[in-house]
Amino acid sequence: MPDTVASVESYRELLQQTRELYVSSAQQIVREHPELVPAGGDYVELLDDLHRGLVMRVYLMVCKADHHWTAGETQLGVELAEHLWGRRLRGAELNGMLSHAAKKVEELPWETLVRPFAKLTPLRDRAADLETLVVRQSNIVARIDGVVAASELAAIKTITKQLEKCLATSQHTSKESPESLTRIETPSPLPGPSPTATTTAKPPSDRSLDDVMAEIDSLVGLRSAKHELRSLANYIALQQRRSAAGLPATEISLHLVFTGNPGTGKTTVARLFGEAMRAMGVLPAGQLIETDRSGLVAEFAGQTGPKTNRKIDEALGGVLFIDEAYSLADADSPDAYGREALQTLLKRAEDDRARLSVVLAGYPDEMTRLLETNPGLASRFSRTLHFDDYDPVELCQIFGRLMDVHHYRLTRDARRRVVEAVHGMHCQRDRQFGNGRAVRNLFEKAILRMANRLATIAELSDEGLVTFEADDIPWDAGLGEPVAQASVRVACPSCGLTKTADAGVLGAAVKCPQCGCRFEVEWCGLADD
Repeated sequence: MPDTVASVESYRELLQQTRELYVSSAQQIVREHPELVPAGGDYVELLDDLHRGLVMRVYLMVCKADHHWTAGETQLGVELAEHLWGRRLRGAELNGMLSHAAKKVEELPWETLVRPFAKLTPLRDRAADLETLVVRQSNIVARIDGVVAASELAAIKTITKQLEKCLATSQHTSKESPESLTRIETPSPLPGPSPTATTTAKPPSDRSLDDVMAEIDSLVGLRSAKHELRSLANYIALQQRRSAAGLPATEISLHLVFTGNPGTGKTTVARLFGEAMRAMGVLPAGQLIETDRSGLVAEFAGQTGPKTNRKIDEALGGVLFIDEAYSLADADSPDAYGREALQTLLKRAEDDRARLSVVLAGYPDEMTRLLETNPGLASRFSRTLHFDDYDPVELCQIFGRLMDVHHYRLTRDARRRVVEAVHGMHCQRDRQFGNGRAVRNLFEKAILRMANRLATIAELSDEGLVTFEADDIPWDAGLGEPVAQASVRVACPSCGLTKTADAGVLGAAVKCPQCGCRFEVEWCGLADD
């Protein structure tokens, strides 16, 4: 029998985490991507309504599956009512409220409930959070009384399939236009808890420079970009000290070019760069505004200049990050609108250089051609940070970071399967390979495969809810069959000695034969990398 008290407490925490996910996501969109906010209504309240519909839909689908409301499920219903309406309803009042609300919620398609995470690119990285929360809620409801009916397992599987279907399109989503979100009306004798009561807006950080640089240093890989960024920070600090001492200081340009393939951390580093510049007093706010050609170029003559200026105005005091910037000036096509946006950008980059950083990002070759064919651009964007593709070990480390954030663990066989899957993906990569994004997709698919597996198990421990098995790790048929007896290369973190070993050392503690250092083999590459 499960610990009912612990299960109720876990459910309460999951409900709050779901609210925080939706509310903080809305706040992020309002703060960093106002162009994606639909007209009319409070966007934070709209997404809070979606969270209400989601948690109720999950609860009702599982509870109603066996046509029997157990004592444990009723306890969870009390928690759900307090979460949604601020009152611990019981008995007929609870039943009436849930019954009335169910009529509204069950009419809503799953696609509506999870749409922001499927359609809005800035929220793409939060899809794994959503999957984890839904999977764990559905399992707690089904297992609260220790006896899981086949119909409840089927309900969990249906929920997982719906989630997988709705979020599948998000892996290839580009920036979208504002969406029309339907307000979800749930009957309430009292106002529901304020969506900002426990989740406050998160403006650009007030962290110290040391804290920001420490986070940059903690990022997986990116050696070259980290070195260049620290060099720039040191250069700026030197000029500030010279100015404070009454010595002439060289003017600082904050305009940068980021080159690299997709998923190599360019946007993350741009955000942290803005924070670092705010911490140094160079930029007043340090916020990051992301855009691409569609956010700068209009459809009709005379509208591109004003549109570009509006986007730049949003970024004043912080960083304007322009992805695929080379699309603004194709040397082989007479693109008057793109060139107008580029000329407007160049003028504002010069006029507002004291309170604006512009980061142009894109594939290395295309960005090189862009700078070569635009002398004015090259003179204002003279510093380039290159972001290398991640190697297989770094990609595995990213998978490990995702597990830590979402509280998952691996069996040894599953760990080996991750290493093999990542190795295969890396070997077959082309320049469209998603790097960290591809690993996130692998992780999200693993969650859904795990959920489908758990939906067939009646007796399940708490550990089972957080542990990936080997079969949970997706294996692309294009990679061939998993290697039966793979060997791996293990590098000592102390002396750097590299040795070939059986894959069984993954997840085990070993001792370096050269320096005697003892360490756990968390991740490593296959011997034929």
